[in-house]
Amino acid sequence: MKIYFLTVILLTVTKKLWLNAFLISPILAFYAASPPYLSQKFDFRTCLLFFTVITTIGLIIWSIHIYLVIREPQMNNFSKFLTAQAIMIILRILGKIAAPDYEIPGPALENTNIIYDLFFLMLPNIVIMILCNNIVTSRNKEIAERQVQELKLQNSEAQKQVLVQQLQPHFFFNALSVLKSLITSNHDKAEEYVVRLSHFLQYSLSAPEADVVDLEKELDFVDDYLALQRVRFGSAFTCVIDVPREMYSHKLPVFALQTLVENIFKHNHFTEKKPLEFQIKYIPSGLIVTNKKNPATHVQCNNTGLANLNSRYKLLSEKEIIIEESEQNFTVIIPIL
Repeated sequence: MKIYFLTVILLTVTKKLWLNAFLISPILAFYAASPPYLSQKFDFRTCLLFFTVITTIGLIIWSIHIYLVIREPQMNNFSKFLTAQAIMIILRILGKIAAPDYEIPGPALENTNIIYDLFFLMLPNIVIMILCNNIVTSRNKEIAERQVQELKLQNSEAQKQVLVQQLQPHFFFNALSVLKSLITSNHDKAEEYVVRLSHFLQYSLSAPEADVVDLEKELDFVDDYLALQRVRFGSAFTCVIDVPREMYSHKLPVFALQTLVENIFKHNHFTEKKPLEFQIKYIPSGLIVTNKKNPATHVQCNNTGLANLNSRYKLLSEKEIIIEESEQNFTVIIPIL
């Protein structure tokens, strides 16, 4: 994929260089031809001939620089300039040998033919070299931005895999322990638990293939998670979900909502006498997830999960999550995409 992208960029740059060559060479020829023909009244045929010659010289210089850009990308600008200048001087000498009696029409400069020739070739060489450099610099910037984007995507993918690895092991072992207990005590509830657990595991394994999911799927995933936790903790927590159905087709980063809900269970101490209370509510700016604080003393809070979630949001949408904390509540607002 990377080689394909670089090939496309190279072809695009080559096309852009040639397009500029055919557009700018006549413009340079027009400016070069204007002063002598305004001051010295040449006929139209001579003007057209001079214009054609200068345009051709410009295209030759462009050709040299395009070749050097494509074939010798490591060559510095001064070397490119000298190479192009040397080739043009050689071509000028060969032209003199082939047609010794022909002189390019221009202002009369007695005894300064060599100086005029050097200046005549040097100025367009410098201008064309600068234009080529600008196009190539733009190309290099695009490649660099693409590489940064690829690294960010790889980082996002790694973060999703970390979420899956964090989600599955400890939760799965707890779920098996609960299931074992249910099998011996309540077969109907055990069957329902297995169905919920299978949905939960299916989503947790398949969802990382996508960067974003429908809000409805994420809510269903959270619902399965809460149902499993309710079997384990009973009435030790309450959750209110208030999201209009018309918002279900909107998108969220995969595991965005699940990460917040799991953090609530992980970082708070709760019992049936002091239940954990939290809510998920839709507001115009996104989803607001709020819980009453009762920090668990045995869990270290480093906000790694929230930091990863925030970086994923910035990568996918250039939006950020909002974290608000008071003495009683902890709130996170996540944008809907």
